[in-house]
Amino acid sequence: MQGNQSAFRGSGFVKTIVEWTKGFAADHGKKFIRMDTGSGNDKLNNYYISCGFNYLGVTGIDPETDLPLHHKMGDYSLFEISF
Repeated sequence: MQGNQSAFRGSGFVKTIVEWTKGFAADHGKKFIRMDTGSGNDKLNNYYISCGFNYLGVTGIDPETDLPLHHKMGDYSLFEISF
């Protein structure tokens, strides 16, 4: 799988997806696009910021939530675009 990911790196797909998402969200009366990603990867965080997201900080997941175990491990960086 790693080889497939490398083939797309640098193609600007996130920026394309963000632009599509803005239009879709606006058409559906939304004011924000929000996302999270695993925390601790400054290069990835900075890339999301370059795509127009505002960095909101880091959060964790309550271990009592009804989520699969792998979602409860580690912290998450939060991002948002408002329009």
